[in-house]
Parts: sequence; structure tokens; C-alpha cells
Amino acid sequence: MILKTLTIDVLITPDFMKAVFGLLLLIVLDLTAGIALALKLRKFELKKVADFYISSVLPYVIVWAVVDIAIRVAGFYELPIVTAIQPFLEAVSLGAVTVSLAAHIGDKLVKIKADVTVG
Repeated sequence: MILKTLTIDVLITPDFMKAVFGLLLLIVLDLTAGIALALKLRKFELKKVADFYISSVLPYVIVWAVVDIAIRVAGFYELPIVTAIQPFLEAVSLGAVTVSLAAHIGDKLVKIKADVTVG
């Protein structure tokens, strides 16, 4: 069996870059909503914002990127089970991160609109 040469265009595809930019947009929206909520509650601390993104958002994005690239590499080498379900796996991994970020944004927007104090 001769192994194919893996190139950067297999790892970083145009669709992958679109997904990265989409996730970055969601992260910026989440950050904006978080800052707005913290300002509304008069509890804004830049360190807490950084800590949240390092501990909560960044791991999701890193795991998604690694899973997405691993799936594409496995598909590139035509591993039987992965080739059959590759589009599904890519969609599910991106969908999981997107839903998580969208839920964070939605939660913050609801709290911004509400007159209740958030603990």
C-alpha cells in the first residue's frame, strides 16, 4: 500500500476556514454580550472575561478543530468507517460548538433584557 502525501490543503480547506470565521464571529458576539451583561450588573472585570474564554470557549474550539482535521485526514487516507460517515461527523462536531456558543449568547441576551440580578 502506497501512502498518499498529506498536504496543507487537505488539513486547512476553504470550508474549514469558513467555519473558523463563523466561530470567531460567534465568539465576538458572545464576548460582546458578556461585556454588556457585566456592565449592566456593574461587575465587569477584564480578568474574568479572559478566564472564561480560556476555560470555557477556547477548549471547545480547539477540540472541534482537532476533530475536524482528524476526520479529514482519516477520510483522505480512505479509512473505511470514516469515509462513510465523514460529512456527518464534520457537521456534528461543528454543530456542537455552534450550539454551545449560541446558547451562551442567548443566555446572556435574556439576562441583559431581564430585570433580575444574576449571581
